Amino acid sequence: MTRKAAFLAGLFVLCMGVLLLQIVETRVLSVISYYHLAFFAISMAMFGMTAGALIAYFNQARLAPEHLLGHLAWITSAFTLGVVLSTVVLISTVVLDTSAGILLSAVLWLKLIAALVPPYVFAGMGISLALTRSPWRIGRVYGCGLAGAAAGCLGALVLLNLVDGVSALFAIAALGAAAALLFRHGAQPVERTAAAPPPWTLLGRPGGLFVGLAIFTLVNAAIAPNGLALTFAKSGVLSGNLAATLTLAIIIALSTVLVVLTIVLPALPAARRLPARLIASGTCYFLLIGLGFMLVEIGVIQRLSIFLGHPVYGLALGLFGIIVATGAGSLLSDRLPLTAPARALTRSALIVPYLVLLPLWLPAAMQAFEANGIAVRAALALAAIAPAGVLMGFGFSTGMRLVTALDPRPTPWFGAINGAAGVLVAGLAVAISIAFSIDACIWLGAACYLPLGAAGRALMRAGSPAAAERPAYA
Repeated sequence: MTRKAAFLAGLFVLCMGVLLLQIVETRVLSVISYYHLAFFAISMAMFGMTAGALIAYFNQARLAPEHLLGHLAWITSAFTLGVVLSTVVLISTVVLDTSAGILLSAVLWLKLIAALVPPYVFAGMGISLALTRSPWRIGRVYGCGLAGAAAGCLGALVLLNLVDGVSALFAIAALGAAAALLFRHGAQPVERTAAAPPPWTLLGRPGGLFVGLAIFTLVNAAIAPNGLALTFAKSGVLSGNLAATLTLAIIIALSTVLVVLTIVLPALPAARRLPARLIASGTCYFLLIGLGFMLVEIGVIQRLSIFLGHPVYGLALGLFGIIVATGAGSLLSDRLPLTAPARALTRSALIVPYLVLLPLWLPAAMQAFEANGIAVRAALALAAIAPAGVLMGFGFSTGMRLVTALDPRPTPWFGAINGAAGVLVAGLAVAISIAFSIDACIWLGAACYLPLGAAGRALMRAGSPAAAERPAYA
């Protein structure tokens, strides 16, 4: 296997493992806690991936591109060990509602955050390095990662039908070890030496990790339910709308504090001494994208969960459709660059009406097809997602292309703002759906895209000489 083939195969498997992990953890959280808090896994995935991307960005000297595959090998091995440790914590945790005390409930959810986030941090580091430091064409690298993520969405349906939740998590860890093994196989001897982890760790032994985890997965699945298993939520422990609402408020508060401390503040120096107009317009643009995208995603997935008859189907097919469609939109944005301010308004004018009308016609269409088989219902779901996904896919890639052309220095700040918005609004989206409706969640997402055209125009004009004279702050 050539170095390029090993790299692309490893990236495919890593991205597949990340989406598998996200979907399986969502299922696990619905078992050990309130069902609607299962979307907490989506929020933590975004949190960890954003933090990992920032770590990779701010350690460019240590993560040299000439040792790319060597670094990817140990980072992916760390992802594998993170999944194992996360699983051990999950199966040993009993989540209590606020009736046991708000402080105790907050501590237990903080423990879950500490368990869920580390694998995504390493995954974010690895995927960020693969996209920004590889010597191969970015379109091919991006497409390979996108294909892996899409395969992970569909693979979750197969995996959860074959084995129990805990065995599925260990299978994902084995998949991560396989990705590390591919990266290590493609690395040149100098890469393995220069990027070698300390010898006392398991990070340099992906082959042994893969074999051990694969055997453990098969044995645990064979002896289920007598092997390692989840601690199920019992009736009376997690009950009551008030307790559920207070728990959701605790999660949002913890997420806010952690996002500010670990994402916003570390990325803030990237915005120093840069044009105030660029920072203001860029922050507004990427904040709106982060809020709007996640509100629409959560709302659509909740709607699909009802229509498809099972939460895992809704999550897996929803994420699959959104990933493929937004990826297509991102690639299409390369061929339709934002060369004039009028195009920014045109794109906003296309996506907002579609999102506003979606809750009006989609329930009727679902009702008309609800008696059909799962294949027909899945096709309708994907058809409904595709137009919105393509149009939303233009946003981030177009914005980053504009910023890079003007001044690449604030890109970490804008990426952090986008990721932080997605993390925080995931919990708020669930709260909005509970308090008002799923339709209100989608409409609020449309409202976020409404001023995006104006924000895009302001960002295009931020590179003017007059705007570049004044720094954001000294």
